[in-house]
Amino acid sequence: MEKILHLLCAAFGMAAWLAVNGCWIELPLLVSVMPESWNLASHMSIIIQAANIGPLVITVLDVYCRNRLKLKPLIYALLSIGLVSQFLMFFFWDKTVEIKGSDYSIPFFVLFFAASLVDCTSSVSFIPFMMNLQARFLQTYFLGEGLSGFVPSIIGIIQGVGKTTCNGTEPHYHEPNFGIGTFWIIMSSLMLLSLISFVVMNWKFQTYFVKYESSTISDSVASSELTGNREEGPLDDNSSRCSFDQNAPVLPVQSSSDDMKSYYLLYFMLFVSCFFSNGFLTAISTYISMPYGSQAYHLSAVLSTLANPIACVIATFRPLKSERGIILSIFISLALAGYQLFLALGSPCPVLVDTTLGSTLMIISTVSFMFFTTLAKVSFADVLRNKATSRHLLWYGSITQIGSFFGAIVCYPLVNTLQIFKPRYDCQPCF
Repeated sequence: MEKILHLLCAAFGMAAWLAVNGCWIELPLLVSVMPESWNLASHMSIIIQAANIGPLVITVLDVYCRNRLKLKPLIYALLSIGLVSQFLMFFFWDKTVEIKGSDYSIPFFVLFFAASLVDCTSSVSFIPFMMNLQARFLQTYFLGEGLSGFVPSIIGIIQGVGKTTCNGTEPHYHEPNFGIGTFWIIMSSLMLLSLISFVVMNWKFQTYFVKYESSTISDSVASSELTGNREEGPLDDNSSRCSFDQNAPVLPVQSSSDDMKSYYLLYFMLFVSCFFSNGFLTAISTYISMPYGSQAYHLSAVLSTLANPIACVIATFRPLKSERGIILSIFISLALAGYQLFLALGSPCPVLVDTTLGSTLMIISTVSFMFFTTLAKVSFADVLRNKATSRHLLWYGSITQIGSFFGAIVCYPLVNTLQIFKPRYDCQPCF
């Protein structure tokens, strides 16, 4: 029975970031058919940042309700919203609304916001609920969160992106192995699996919960402090969650007055890293990758999503052990970010366009950027977690969100108003 519960915890955890990861993996196909075209990624980045209102509202409600906000009804509501949003994508992802003579993908944006709201709010609902279980099941939940990026990536690889052939300047499109609508059906089926898993967990496995089962957010945190679960909590960016090795080496402990000063540089680099990884580069991903072709863009999107959980696993068991190692990893990621920005500014004809070498370098840069960024952030979070001060963890979470927010906000007018990034149309020659 315990093995079954582990499977249920993993399936439940998969819902945490499944919808958002699925949308990003499908982006190479979406940009070719939706009216926003290459600007679609910038709209999606803004929507994700807006969806962070979810955790804020939940926190305020928990305080307003005097720490008695019920977890189970909240999670049932979130999983149901996620399931419905993914299912409705099948019917409405390509529907548009005309505003002042221009078409906009309003139905898609509304459904994507709903999906993002679920994923962003999972950190303040799913994890507190899992803290009611014995500690070993929390680790399985984190594995499930990793699957929220891994499983859509595998589905994306199977789907493919089709192929575009050129007869002079006339493009001819070949369909992927299955359509975008089918992809949403698969995503909704996975969300249904997560919902069913949560139902069964609460129905058949109540004996595995702590003796006095907590039903509110605040009680779950208090309970975790008594059972030891809190020591195994995750900290990472929005794309994936990781657990940490409690025996991992940590940086030397400073006196409380020197705590913040000793990490000013790392906090600043964390801000810059999140500015690019979760905001700016995400919004211009089409201008980085699409000039090299839809297949190269597809590989870049899928492999970058895979790089995140892989980096999480490595950082969990072999975290960077020193401040110097973390800084070096961030510097590598920022150098790769600079190369990607250079490619985007060179669109529609970036360096080595229409060559295998150019496509390969672009894919390597995007995947390596995600890997080193995640490795540095998880290792830094592990150091702060072992330092065991809520002040450090609060700064980490706040700076992560602030950096991501400013990255998306700064990039949006550059893409949509100033239009400094130029698209390359299919079969457009570069001389």
